[in-house]
Amino acid sequence: MSATRDVSLEHLHPVFREKVKQLLQKIQDEQLPFLLFEGFRSPLRQRYLYEQGRTRPGNRVTNARPWSSFHQYGVAADFVLFENGRWSWDDRGHRNEWWKRLHALGAKLGLKPLSWEKPHLEMVQMNLHALRSGQFPLQGDLSWAENLEAAITSWSGSPEAPPLPGNIAHRPPLDTHEITTVLKMESRGAEVLELQKRLRKHGFDPGMLDGIFGPAVEAAVKAFQKSEGLLADGIVGPKTLSALQPEPGTSENPSIPLLRVGAFGEHVEKLQKRLSELGFDPGQADGIFGPRTEAALTAFQEARNLTIDGIAGPRTWAALRWEPPEEVSGPSSPLDEGVSVSMVAKMFPDAPLHNIKKYLPHVLMALSKENLSDRNMVLMALATIRAETAGFEPISEFRSRHNTSPQGHPFDLYDFRKDLGNLGPPDGERFKGRGFIQLTGRFNYEKFGEAVGLGNKLMENPELANEPDTAAKLLATFLKDKEREIKEALLDGSLATARRLVNGGRHGLHRFSEAYTIGDSLLA
Repeated sequence: MSATRDVSLEHLHPVFREKVKQLLQKIQDEQLPFLLFEGFRSPLRQRYLYEQGRTRPGNRVTNARPWSSFHQYGVAADFVLFENGRWSWDDRGHRNEWWKRLHALGAKLGLKPLSWEKPHLEMVQMNLHALRSGQFPLQGDLSWAENLEAAITSWSGSPEAPPLPGNIAHRPPLDTHEITTVLKMESRGAEVLELQKRLRKHGFDPGMLDGIFGPAVEAAVKAFQKSEGLLADGIVGPKTLSALQPEPGTSENPSIPLLRVGAFGEHVEKLQKRLSELGFDPGQADGIFGPRTEAALTAFQEARNLTIDGIAGPRTWAALRWEPPEEVSGPSSPLDEGVSVSMVAKMFPDAPLHNIKKYLPHVLMALSKENLSDRNMVLMALATIRAETAGFEPISEFRSRHNTSPQGHPFDLYDFRKDLGNLGPPDGERFKGRGFIQLTGRFNYEKFGEAVGLGNKLMENPELANEPDTAAKLLATFLKDKEREIKEALLDGSLATARRLVNGGRHGLHRFSEAYTIGDSLLA
């Protein structure tokens, strides 16, 4: 199990999960600046945190050893303040009232804090001794049980792990199964669970991994069938099953580590030492994947003509010519990791789902063609869309006090803007903001119209900027033009600077930061 933070709600016990969902909604309703920082915590991460201030430098952050924290059982979560694009545990002054309100809201839902740790909220009436002996809360479901089982079976340290969870209602076995029968609506069992896993691996969201063939699974099957040119009937027969099989020579569970910023432990330390041997300085080999390690890794990737995403995945390991340890598996690019409709929907709570389904493929294709498939730039693009058009669709700029004077004609304040290259009426309205990026001004329409291969057509017909394919290309090309500066800002943790590089100010910063942070958590 990974030593990185886990913010997946699916890994929480379903009773606690529902309480966390309700709390997050109340936080949003009251506009309190809190985000979920960590839910389930692997025993490996618990051990790492326990060592801080003891066998590793730093202040002590926990007194709980592995399996001695409610986090390991999916019945505790930590929350964090998020202000101006930064995390904070500050509880001074007016912020103390925010923490008090968080605890009060949690108490109404049956959650309690620790007196010595304000970010922590846990489910009431939990007994650590009972949990360690395998007496888990009732009403557990598959996603919680499967994650807990993986943590238990992968743990070989001290103290001993608890017994495996059992007696989960409708719970199929958790190992891999072959699919040998036709599957359709209302099918249940281990073969449906395997189908759900394969659909998710192919990038089609089947919903919760519960072994039940319901509407979400049927929709995912139909979408997959359409992508393969098959009859989209939602029934998994021989042809569909054959298309779902892994490529020959590949493994269903490749044991290749996926390391990125935020990872901990000996595998990161070995990566750092290998980078140093090859002449790419990651700083001290301390086992902490921070900005300096990322910078060394991206420099190595650039030198080897790899995707420059700052993530140590299969292709990067191959180039390092080092046999990686067996622990974490996964792809090497966020576009392969699961930037799905369901993920983006969480980043765009106000967007109609059909908009995301319609436009997301255009955006991802455009980013891929501009070689902007690395994690930070994908999130940058999506968060920019959230700031500019919360409905996830290319739109034209609305009239406002920022672009139109009280008695003036529409967009008259843009007419003579030299920084936009406008020459006077009707340039203000003709070259108003459009698309995902809100491309604005004669200069930008001319420059980026040529850059996306439209020549002078965008100048002649500015409305083309709202066409799906063109809007996506303009977004990707605009970000590519500022790629270095944006990456430096994101590397420094300054979302405000990254936003300013696109917008020139702070307009939409809250929406931008919120979307980026949610996406970052979902890809973690």
